[in-house]
Amino acid sequence: MMEELEHLFSSFLSGLAAMAYLHNFFVSVILYRSGHANVSNILKVIFNFSGIARSVVMYALVMVSQNISSEQCSALTYLQVVANFFYRQALMGFLLWRLKQIEYSLWDRWISFGLFTARTILNLAFFGYLNPKLISKTETSISICDSASEIVQILTEGNRSAAEVNSIIVIEGSNENPPNIEWLNSIIDDGRGDNNG
Repeated sequence: MMEELEHLFSSFLSGLAAMAYLHNFFVSVILYRSGHANVSNILKVIFNFSGIARSVVMYALVMVSQNISSEQCSALTYLQVVANFFYRQALMGFLLWRLKQIEYSLWDRWISFGLFTARTILNLAFFGYLNPKLISKTETSISICDSASEIVQILTEGNRSAAEVNSIIVIEGSNENPPNIEWLNSIIDDGRGDNNG
């Protein structure tokens, strides 16, 4: 029941965002075609179109995330990453363009160009680390699309390993069995009693 509500809420938010981006896309196109063909409006058109694409792909991922084929999982993952790339790059370009209009400095211009280039290179390198795959749950015979990249998986494994090392140190450092929940609750209750009295 809770999972169905999460799917409904996620699909509602994706649809709402798509409608907002669609409205802003038409406004940006009208401004561009009415003679205001400047860099800001071009970047707004790219930003809003990629926002529509992001929302539609997110909606598709939410609605068909279960019982999906491997090809569909890969296609939706790569579409989502490409839409996110253009969305973020257009937003950053728009903000840098506005910064240039507020105050023009050659030093700021080169720093902004360097950061924009570095961000673009890192985002393009991220495409190589994508590893969309299906995770099958045998008890329910449902396949779920996992679009995490190898970098995210490496970081997750690193965090899990660090947590295991920490728990091994705590357990091996004590001569007794690991404490149970009742023991922990009694310590918390004793601490509350000492603070009130």
